[in-house]
Amino acid sequence: MVDPLEIPGMKDVRMLLKKHHSKEYGYRPIKSVTYIAIHHSLTKSGSAEAFARYHVATNNWPGLGYHFVIEKDGIMKWCNEIEKSTYHVGNSNRFSVGICLTGDFRTEKPTDLQWKSLNTLTKWLMRELSIEPENVFGHSEFSGYASKQCPCLDMDKIRLSLKEKKQPSNKPFNFAKYYPNPTGKIYRLSELFSKINHLSPPELKKINPQLTSEATTKPPDVQIQPSPEAPISQEVSSEISTYIRMMEKEGYSINYDDSKDYNLNILGLRTPNHIPNKFDDSLVVFWKFNGTWHIKKYKITTDPGTGPLLNLNKKGNSNGTAILKKGQYKDSHIIGYHKKQYRALVQANPVTVIRDNNWDNILDFDNGREFTGIFGINIHRANEHRESQQVDAWSAGCQVFANPQDFKEFMDMCTKSNLEWRKNFTYSLINV
Repeated sequence: MVDPLEIPGMKDVRMLLKKHHSKEYGYRPIKSVTYIAIHHSLTKSGSAEAFARYHVATNNWPGLGYHFVIEKDGIMKWCNEIEKSTYHVGNSNRFSVGICLTGDFRTEKPTDLQWKSLNTLTKWLMRELSIEPENVFGHSEFSGYASKQCPCLDMDKIRLSLKEKKQPSNKPFNFAKYYPNPTGKIYRLSELFSKINHLSPPELKKINPQLTSEATTKPPDVQIQPSPEAPISQEVSSEISTYIRMMEKEGYSINYDDSKDYNLNILGLRTPNHIPNKFDDSLVVFWKFNGTWHIKKYKITTDPGTGPLLNLNKKGNSNGTAILKKGQYKDSHIIGYHKKQYRALVQANPVTVIRDNNWDNILDFDNGREFTGIFGINIHRANEHRESQQVDAWSAGCQVFANPQDFKEFMDMCTKSNLEWRKNFTYSLINV
């Protein structure tokens, strides 16, 4: 996964742009992105926000078609995850990332600030995605678009400028970020030179003055050890260890394979509160990649709300309201549509529920008959627009997110996991 926010001047507007109410862009593996597409907006003015409104309202697209927009003041806006296959170059969408510059370059030129930002962003994408200058195209250079007047820029000149040697940053190189080392392995400095192939020893010396001149010209006898703490702190690492011990105690299996990103462990933590209607539980997602652990934690409910517990709509199951029993449910969920309305994790294999059948608005985790089967115990969100404070009818046994933005982030991770790993997700639930 690449993070454009490390580029100075980049603004993340992904959550602020207009989106289609039902359509969504698909995802592709990051390794499939091998081209960069340059566009101009064909407008004298405009912004990422304005272009998104047009693409959704007029074109009926899922959202803005570009991954990045560079406005006339040089501000770069991150508009879509690079893994998203957005609409901007037709059949080439599946392997290209799109950059749009605000302006009509048939009659005007990009501002100096736009040129600078375009060079910065394009070189960063080339480095992160291993793309050569020869694969940086203007819109009209892609197959089927020769008649397009886009971007009306000298792409040969742009490609030539991208071949120029990149000036080193004044910022010290963060070994641990790019080469995390939680195992404590010791590296010789010469080994790190071979890994950091976009920096020569003299460049490394310039941005890391603490290194000796001898160390930048030949392999030293001394050894250095990159920090094992990045990109997560020791405190977070300790928290993950706690969850691993909890799961091991229950005999649950854990995904340790870190050869690819997003090998997710999805763990629900249920509080022992028998009073319903509160989002007082947690859902933890943690995974390991290239030796480094990552973690996300969200506020959810693992219990049904007041409506189903009291059977207020008189349509409840005659055996009682479902409460998911603690346990590990392997391959229990897949990405689908909750009530045919929006993407969520939907139940695909049997789980065990306890049926609370006394309709007394008290959660009975241990009393009641157990049933195992397919009951639509999905993992979804509550309100689409704002964080919900009460469960009410949002859950009749489902695992439900209180905050819609948390849920979106969770589903994005699940989608990326699907691309790298497997179709099904395992859900584990523990009483804490």
